[in-house]
Amino acid sequence: MLLEETAAVRLLGLRIPVMPFVAPHVILASGMNAFALIRARHPRVVPVFKYARMEFLKQADGDVVFRTRHGRRIAEAVATTERTGERVTLPVDVVATVPEKYGDEPAATFTMGLSLKKRT
Repeated sequence: MLLEETAAVRLLGLRIPVMPFVAPHVILASGMNAFALIRARHPRVVPVFKYARMEFLKQADGDVVFRTRHGRRIAEAVATTERTGERVTLPVDVVATVPEKYGDEPAATFTMGLSLKKRT
């Protein structure tokens, strides 16, 4: 479990009424790719989720794992924003699974618009 990331997700989750009851623990999350990279190498880049499209396919009645295959694209976008100072927005596809119940079969799919800008 990643303690700093878990704390960040719980803090952001205060805006979602059910979040304190769910008490999530972060071991893998789509936005964490960007947040970890920014914190480690590009502290002047600010990430924002501009939009999200979701499709819920199954009941998430167990531990949910969120995965994205866009780690390299996210890293390139963060570096571009840092280098040019221009805002970069890219769609990030995420698949949520409940491994102990459904294996690798998706329980939900998301497309999130990750928007990055350089802090002045």
